[in-house]
Amino acid sequence: MHVAIAGNIGAGKTTLLDALTLALYGRVHRNKEVKEILSYGATECYAEVEFSSNKEIYRAKWNIWRARGKTDGNI
Repeated sequence: MHVAIAGNIGAGKTTLLDALTLALYGRVHRNKEVKEILSYGATECYAEVEFSSNKEIYRAKWNIWRARGKTDGNI
């Protein structure tokens, strides 16, 4: 099975790869600090991927949030 991720510039290909690697490994491939993944002004974010292997279904999740739901709260 071969898979291609294709699209125009700015279509979100890198964002998709970031979300996959974040859910599976807890970090992104560009070695960004985890706090840089959180969008400016956001108080939480998450990544989740569901996949199957050998007829079993697996789900990997990752999330991060700021304390007390405040934009200046600790991560």
